[in-house]
Amino acid sequence: MENIKIKPLTKEQLIISIDRLTRFKDTETKYLRVFKDVLISNLISPKFKKSELDRLNYSELKILAEYIINSTLEQLGCGQDSYYSINEYLYNYENSVFNLDENTEVLLMNRINYSGFVNLLKEGEHMRKGRWVHLVLGIIALALGFSMIFMDSFMGGMSAGWFYDPVTIISMLLICVAGVFLTGAWKKRAVISTLRKIVLPAGAIISVVNTMNVLHNLLLESDRTQLKLMLTSCTLLPLLYAFMLYLLLVVMEIFREIR
Repeated sequence: MENIKIKPLTKEQLIISIDRLTRFKDTETKYLRVFKDVLISNLISPKFKKSELDRLNYSELKILAEYIINSTLEQLGCGQDSYYSINEYLYNYENSVFNLDENTEVLLMNRINYSGFVNLLKEGEHMRKGRWVHLVLGIIALALGFSMIFMDSFMGGMSAGWFYDPVTIISMLLICVAGVFLTGAWKKRAVISTLRKIVLPAGAIISVVNTMNVLHNLLLESDRTQLKLMLTSCTLLPLLYAFMLYLLLVVMEIFREIR
């Protein structure tokens, strides 16, 4: 293994790998998929093409993938089970459920550090709980920040009505909901990222349409005070709502990615 150069797997790659290896699926298929994915993405030297991996014997495939996985877990300080009790359990379980041939048994008779995987998952669970606390604190801080901005405006003589336009809010919500359904984002679990792409254009469209309405009324309305209120609520509030929602969606999307 001295001449082998690797790129450590990310924690996300490790978690995906352990999930695929322990699914109730055909043993040979799932092990070959995981091992080949690891070699293609994380083995720097020697470099194999997919067609070359298909011709590689199972023993070499297992040894290389096992080395990359265990080296990554060791770098992360996940510990090691010298008895390989989990490996033995998986071997016995897979053999009792599936009719395995000799080649598949070679894949199963590995020395992957499953105990390190367990420690990694425990650490991940602890970090997720901590991130929820950070999310709540962040939302509270964001709410306080907006509150301070609005309070400063109210103290300057502006009323709460200048910041509230239910028609604009409902219009933006309807456009966003339509975008989610039309793109099928709700099926792909991409609602937050889709909304982030929609909300600013939606706010801009509503603002442009309302501006045209204000310009039309400018020719008919003689009350300057009423025109000022229309200008603020109809043209600027949609953009304000859009940017506030965009900021919240960015925070939610980043939080989801680091979970």
